[in-house]
Amino acid sequence: MDGDGQHDPQDIDQFLNKIRVTPESVITGNRLADPRGMPLIRRLTNQVMSALISALCRQSIPDTQCGFRFISREILSRVHLTSSDFEIETEVLVEATRNGYKIYSVPVKTIYEDEKSKINPVKDTLKFIVYYLKALRALSKSRRQDGSRPAAGT
Repeated sequence: MDGDGQHDPQDIDQFLNKIRVTPESVITGNRLADPRGMPLIRRLTNQVMSALISALCRQSIPDTQCGFRFISREILSRVHLTSSDFEIETEVLVEATRNGYKIYSVPVKTIYEDEKSKINPVKDTLKFIVYYLKALRALSKSRRQDGSRPAAGT
């Protein structure tokens, strides 16, 4: 859970219920299930990024940038992460997918107040684009070598 006060700890129950069914998984919170209160620019940016990442991962991930998530120890031990900063949220999803895991989502509430985002719109967008293009090339290369894409879930 991000430490910025935007997530309701009571939503942990949503994760626990899903973990009981899919213990070896990545589960992201989905703030877009009810985006009331989310600033419009954040909602639009999130929807675009989520659509791009969902296409890359070949599965629907409605809120790829939510910092409220569960990642099983098994998955963390299998993925090789090289990013830092905000693009690591994307890398976890891409690498889990490359290793054959399905990404699950649970609805969560988000608390927005007058906090200022720590995201630098120019720098972090450029870093995301660079990572996205690198991941797209790597996945394309991997799929060409395999002749298929990894199966979702294990």
